[in-house]
Amino acid sequence: MKKRCFALSVLIMICAVLFVGCGEEKYELDGVDVSNIQVDLVRGSDATFKFDVKNSSDESVSFDAGKFTLKLDGDDNKIIRFMGGKETIDADSKDTVSYLVYENHPEMKEDDTVKVYFDDKEICEVKVGKIEL
Repeated sequence: MKKRCFALSVLIMICAVLFVGCGEEKYELDGVDVSNIQVDLVRGSDATFKFDVKNSSDESVSFDAGKFTLKLDGDDNKIIRFMGGKETIDADSKDTVSYLVYENHPEMKEDDTVKVYFDDKEICEVKVGKIEL
């Protein structure tokens, strides 16, 4: 009985991690804490890429969001390009950064999986969400 309970609790924890994706995970990237990474469809085929940033230091930090690469999970791992670049993150601040995805992105639908890379290293996977306006 104890073995079954342990196996069930392990399975629940694995499912929770898979469901959350990047969720509230925090990644220290180029001196900034990045969390809550999301790719969302807004209306029709319009999409956004957004994430939270936190700079706990007492100096402003230049953060290059262009180091992110988004790949639609599938046979050909099509790249999802977005209008991102360098951002100045003020000292001791927290903010949400959002970028439009270029119009000619690969076809995405809600619940598709997107692999998120930073500086060519895979950091997590997210499910495509949908924002109702």
